Amino acid sequence: MRGLANLLGLGAVLGMLVSGTASAACWAWPSSPTYDIRWAVGMDSATADDDASLVTDNALLRFFFPTKCAGTYGCDIVEYSIQWYSGSWQTFTPGMNDTDPAGYARRAWSYFYDHNFRATVCN
Repeated sequence: MRGLANLLGLGAVLGMLVSGTASAACWAWPSSPTYDIRWAVGMDSATADDDASLVTDNALLRFFFPTKCAGTYGCDIVEYSIQWYSGSWQTFTPGMNDTDPAGYARRAWSYFYDHNFRATVCN
């Protein structure tokens, strides 16, 4: 468990570095399934493989956290874990190791639709 806490701290630091500010606020978002299909199909409509987009989280986080993510840069998920139906958890870092483990051309956060999850969100 301590290793997970250290990893979450690293995710928050990475999020601040990516956003270009050391004043980013980060928080934990534990959730049951959202049943929001936009996690699986994407929102930005930028390309044909929209559901593999890294900007899907930014648009959806503005919906889930309108006050916290309303700024110019919005919010990003810096790390997340999915609880599989077996009960085990798997941790992902967006853009690094989060292609769908089932082999579909989408991000693993598509499982926010119908699985329990935990995410570290930074603005």
